[in-house]
Amino acid sequence: MKKQISFYTLLLAIIGIGIFDTGLCFAQRTPVPPRNTSAPPKDDDEPKTTTVGKFDRSRFFVEGNVGFNFGNGFAFISASPTLGYWFTNRFSAGAGPIFEYYKWSNYKGRVLGGRTFARYQVVNNLFNTGGNLFVHGQYDFLTYKDNFTYKDKRAIAHRLPLGAGFSQPLGQVATFNLMVLYDVLYNQNKDRDIPIYNNGYVFGGFIIQGGINFGF
Repeated sequence: MKKQISFYTLLLAIIGIGIFDTGLCFAQRTPVPPRNTSAPPKDDDEPKTTTVGKFDRSRFFVEGNVGFNFGNGFAFISASPTLGYWFTNRFSAGAGPIFEYYKWSNYKGRVLGGRTFARYQVVNNLFNTGGNLFVHGQYDFLTYKDNFTYKDKRAIAHRLPLGAGFSQPLGQVATFNLMVLYDVLYNQNKDRDIPIYNNGYVFGGFIIQGGINFGF
């Protein structure tokens, strides 16, 4: 219980820092990132346009996680696109749907749900490569249905993955992300008879996610 409380506190701290940083952004009229890029702007002296107190189209970005695994009669496919927004040059958050499909021989299962996330850039332009280190927290709401136990009703489950990642800009439009997260609710759910905690991209509670962000 103590371990879970500490992770919850970490997630709240990440979101709280972002909200505080957002207030500073609007108070000091921090420049917005350049249009058509999903990465936060670099700290430089070039003049930039300023948008205060309203959403700016150039701060939106789309990212997605796509996964698959096949072999020995097993098949797994997942897709979870998300829409995010840079509230400041360091803090972003967003949400999106989740779809996962499992198959073992005659057994078939499907996951539908949703995800929200918060992310904070800790180190920008690492080693002058343009790469960034960030901390990441997300909440996943999942519903599971199969053609056996959960044929007539859906099982409901929750994930709370927390961790860190690395992002690398790919030109002016895209950014590559790679994250290693740990689901702090894993021990509560690993023994349940639904296969969404021990297969696919979940390894003993650890979750590896990667994808490409595209700016608007």
